[in-house]
Amino acid sequence: DKETIYYAYVTDDNRKLMRVVSLRQLLFAQPHTLIRDVASDRLIQARTEMPQEEVAQLMKRYDLLALPVVDRENRLVGIVTIDDVVDILEEEATEDIQKLAGVSGGDEAALSPARIT
Repeated sequence: DKETIYYAYVTDDNRKLMRVVSLRQLLFAQPHTLIRDVASDRLIQARTEMPQEEVAQLMKRYDLLALPVVDRENRLVGIVTIDDVVDILEEEATEDIQKLAGVSGGDEAALSPARIT
């Protein structure tokens, strides 16, 4: 399952996240433009220890399609995409509905209609 690429992330030799550039910016840049001239050093990023709901809110707040994930040393370790966020929000909504119905995570069958044969 391939993810769509929205941004290119620029790192140093130690994988420290330095800049981000959208593929749109790259496509419309003049042919000999340097990456540093189109990439932004204003970084919005998630940390590995952040709860997934907080990551989803961060993406929503800044209207991002993808978000880099960095460790405590600011090294790029991964990327969260909007598809990942949709999955997180669906999972959270399901959990909320189950809580309202008084059903635990393993009791999904209790919500299914009875089958008479």
